Amino acid sequence: MPTITLKADERFCNDLHEMAREMQVSKSELVRRAVNAYRDNLEREHLRIALQKASYRVRRIDPDLSGELDSLVSDGLEDA
Repeated sequence: MPTITLKADERFCNDLHEMAREMQVSKSELVRRAVNAYRDNLEREHLRIALQKASYRVRRIDPDLSGELDSLVSDGLEDA
């Protein structure tokens, strides 16, 4: 497995060490999880924006749907 080196201040190192200890995982595992969670969050945000843009396009094409879509804009997206 490749090795990645990063420079960090003392506070970051202490926080990383403490979090890894509390979670009972290695610092490497904690960083891997954090990066994966960040990537997943970015993907969800991109999807949310794409859905919102698609909704606005549909509203321009079919104004009758606009009222229906207003009630659905955030439906289920708060957990996405």
